[in-house]
Amino acid sequence: MKIKNRGKKQTAIVLSIFALAVLASSLVVGLASAHMLYIEANDKPDIPSVQAARINLGHPNIPVELKAPRIEEAKLYGPGDTVKDLKLLEKANYSVVYFLLNQNGDHIIGAKRVGIYDPAWHNLTGIIPLQLIIDSAKIVIRAGGESNTEKSGMIPWAKVIGQEWEIVPLVDPLSLHVGDTFKAALLYKGSPTEGVYATAHATQDIHSPAKAQMGTTAEDGTFSIEVNKPGMWQVVAEYTVEESGTWNATYDIVRQDKMNYLKGDEIVYEQVRCRSTLTFYASP
Repeated sequence: MKIKNRGKKQTAIVLSIFALAVLASSLVVGLASAHMLYIEANDKPDIPSVQAARINLGHPNIPVELKAPRIEEAKLYGPGDTVKDLKLLEKANYSVVYFLLNQNGDHIIGAKRVGIYDPAWHNLTGIIPLQLIIDSAKIVIRAGGESNTEKSGMIPWAKVIGQEWEIVPLVDPLSLHVGDTFKAALLYKGSPTEGVYATAHATQDIHSPAKAQMGTTAEDGTFSIEVNKPGMWQVVAEYTVEESGTWNATYDIVRQDKMNYLKGDEIVYEQVRCRSTLTFYASP
């Protein structure tokens, strides 16, 4: 009963703070089958302790295909207004960050990567515009086994951390069990926005309509998911905006042993595609 009451309260808080925006953007009809950025971490660590979070690019059900994600930034959002930059260690096919936890309560780990998608790579020139891809991921963890409430009344597990396209829980993601319903809202630059989403257990293909839960949100950006398996889950959402600009490449882009761009090259794009992933764990 306590969880249900807090979920209803948080729905009211989030939707009263942010007015529904009408955005001049193009809504993605279906989620692309590209690799997704997602974070794995101990979601209920003890304190004090040093913890690690693994940042992946790919799909958890196909771990052999994971790639190094080239993260632009990673941050730890602690109780209150505490924000810490996390130092990234690059491994062969993933990134890892380490951090000290010495305070009870809910924390959010967020990561972001930026890159370019050129339709020429898949013989789609003239069909899909050249896109700037902004990938974001986050996970909520609870240190010391205790939740906490901000002085503002905002519940920390529903804190908006400012990702361009963000998935915000409307029920406690750290208290989910098989049989529960997970609820969330999609925000574009802080405003609730209608969009599309997909979710799946870590052992399932998130792009398969037969296995994943997919759909379109309500007009206010809210949606629900039935939790039917214990373990790790990912929720992914995507949004495309008709916005052109120039990206200064932050790394070399090599595909199939061919150098496409060099670090420092200025690349003109025609669209911005925002993708966001939220990881949560369900108990039996």
